[in-house]
Amino acid sequence: MSAHDNIHEFIAYDPLTGGLTWKVSLGRMAAGSPCGRTSDTGYLVVQFGGKKLKGHKIAWRLQTGLWPAFEIDHADLDRLNNRWSNLRAANRSHNTHNQRPISRDLPRGVVAHGKKFRAAITVDNQRHELGVYDDPNSAHEAYAEAAIRFHGEFARVA
Repeated sequence: MSAHDNIHEFIAYDPLTGGLTWKVSLGRMAAGSPCGRTSDTGYLVVQFGGKKLKGHKIAWRLQTGLWPAFEIDHADLDRLNNRWSNLRAANRSHNTHNQRPISRDLPRGVVAHGKKFRAAITVDNQRHELGVYDDPNSAHEAYAEAAIRFHGEFARVA
C-alpha cells in the first residue's frame, strides 16, 4: 500500500470544474481551500505525503480509484484544465501528437522546401513523407488527412 493511497481522505475532486480542495485542515491549508500551486511547467502541483503530485494524476486517482499507469493527456492543451471531460489516458506518442505546432509561420505538419512545401508526419517514431506541394494549404491538407488516419482522437490538425 502506497503512502498516497489514502489521498481521497484528504483531497476532494470536482469532475465538473476540475478543482481540487482540501477535505481537512493541514497546517496552513484550511479545509475547503484549493489545493496546490501552478508549477514552472504550467501544471497544478500538490504537495502531499512529502511528494509533489500533479493535479491531473490526483484527479484520475480520485475519479477512478487507480493511480494512472500511463500518461494523462489534456485534450484542450490547457495544463490547468483538470475537468474530467478534458482528461484522457494516453501513451507518450498520443501525448506528443496533441501539442501546439512548432512553427507559427506554417501550418502543422508543413515545412518549407525551397519554393514549395513538404508535408510529413511521424507515427511510432517513424517519419512518413506525404509529398511536396505548391502551397502550404495543400501540404497541410495532406498532413491533416494522415493525422486523422494515424492518430484518431489525438490528432491535432490546427
